[in-house]
Amino acid sequence: MLCYPPGQALLEGAQGRYEKEKPSLKPLITFYLQVYKKQKEMMTEIAPVMTRPEALQREQKTEEPILQNKTLLISAEAVEKMLRAVTAAFRECFPSVSSGNGNLADKIVLPALSAIQDSLTAEMLGRAEQVTLARLQQLLSRLHAGGPAEEKLYAASAQLLRLAVQPYYVQYAAQLPDAGRFAHWDRGVCPVCGDAPLLAVLRDEDGKKMLECSLCHWQWPVTRLLCPACGCSNHEALAFFYNPREKYRRVYVCNDCHTYLKTTVLRESPGPVIADMENAATLTLDLLAQREGYRALCPELQATLITGEVK
Repeated sequence: MLCYPPGQALLEGAQGRYEKEKPSLKPLITFYLQVYKKQKEMMTEIAPVMTRPEALQREQKTEEPILQNKTLLISAEAVEKMLRAVTAAFRECFPSVSSGNGNLADKIVLPALSAIQDSLTAEMLGRAEQVTLARLQQLLSRLHAGGPAEEKLYAASAQLLRLAVQPYYVQYAAQLPDAGRFAHWDRGVCPVCGDAPLLAVLRDEDGKKMLECSLCHWQWPVTRLLCPACGCSNHEALAFFYNPREKYRRVYVCNDCHTYLKTTVLRESPGPVIADMENAATLTLDLLAQREGYRALCPELQATLITGEVK
């Protein structure tokens, strides 16, 4: 199941809710609204990667994500265009990041642009390696080698790159049949692209636990008593906690591998949920989990990093 980029009706409902609930999120919400618009435009311009129905049926029965051994044809030029749009929105929505702290925006934006420009140069010289998110992140990591401060800068730059490449993965996922075809899949990685979940929800109608991919945004059901990182299903090792003022927002933790995943109970939520915005709205849960020694499944997607709070 795929609900990305979010539709206009959902965005309008969610925008008012999140801005009222967390006024400090207004710049971030504005940023995501601009990014979603640009992503939709990009998805109409790039050529879709089509897979024959019979091939999809065969691949959906395997024990590996569909894209595990399949390479999407990603244009470095198209990604650079998208990245420039994303970084322009970032600078516009977070002007204080561009003006203060030694122009922090440049430290985040320029390495991301450099990584994709390396790929463009390689293409022009006829020695291009396949453009993938993993390849771009590898190039990016070389530009952010250093201590904890550089790790945070890398994570923020990586988020911008992810948003620029994401339309290719979302477009591929959009051609897939309904989620029933993945009924056999009960793992903590996306059955489409193999990426980690951004967060989970407990479905309104039946309480089923659904994970949402952090890259292609495919949603798939899993057993509630399951750690998405290590597959642990021992109830003695699994637990959850929440802020008493927001009981519908939970953090599920695994004491075997010490990871956590934020989960929203839709039946109790006061309004519509959009994964990116919900991730940012639950920053305090990240901080609480990390204080207790748990680590995020996708550290680069921690909400602080994209809002410019990189110290």
